[in-house]
Amino acid sequence: MDLHNPPAEYGAGSMLYLLTAAAAALEVTADKALAPLGLNRQSLTLLEKLAAGPLSAAELTLLAGAPGEDIKAVLSGLESRGYVERPQSGGRGAGYVLTDKGRRAAAAAQLAVGRAAHAAGAALPELRPQLAALIKTLEATGRGEEPHAADVE
Repeated sequence: MDLHNPPAEYGAGSMLYLLTAAAAALEVTADKALAPLGLNRQSLTLLEKLAAGPLSAAELTLLAGAPGEDIKAVLSGLESRGYVERPQSGGRGAGYVLTDKGRRAAAAAQLAVGRAAHAAGAALPELRPQLAALIKTLEATGRGEEPHAADVE
């Protein structure tokens, strides 16, 4: 979807359009914060998943919800930087493990993204409680529950 030219059925002021545009803008912010570290959101996602323990490329593909070819390409880049490795004892489905260098890179990336997101949200702090209430209402509606009046204000 082209966020600068939304389809007529969405309308420039619709909630779907506004939330999608806000999410896309935050993704751009995250990508810009990660670029100086040589990472992107997908590589950070893989580093975060591997922090819990060894995972195969197939497991990472399922967890990340991305095509296997994309995951393998990202893993290859992470491996060449020394952020992940595959133990030599494993066979074809051997898991990838996060190295100490990878843990440091993930921590630096999380910090960079957090700072960028904080800076992006700092301009309008009064919107944070309203957005939290909106999300709570949308989640309740999605579960088939009636939103509470206090959440809808």
